[in-house]
Amino acid sequence: MDEREDRMTPVGGIDSSSMSTRRTRRAARPCGLCGGQADRLLRIKCQEDGPWFVACPICAARVSEDNPYFAYGGRIARRPARASA
Repeated sequence: MDEREDRMTPVGGIDSSSMSTRRTRRAARPCGLCGGQADRLLRIKCQEDGPWFVACPICAARVSEDNPYFAYGGRIARRPARASA
């Protein structure tokens, strides 16, 4: 197992206790691999039967290289602020 896999945070593993119940804009979320904040994250799987992770595009590109079990599950983007009427 790679040392990066030890630090991975599965999808849904983010502490939601600090999140407000109603927001008009989604905050930047941490990458499950490097921990850096990113507005755009990718949902990926890097082990055959492993969990899904959210990763920044840079980390996703690194993990996908020569990985036969890599799977792309879509993009998670930050929502724009709502226009107030």
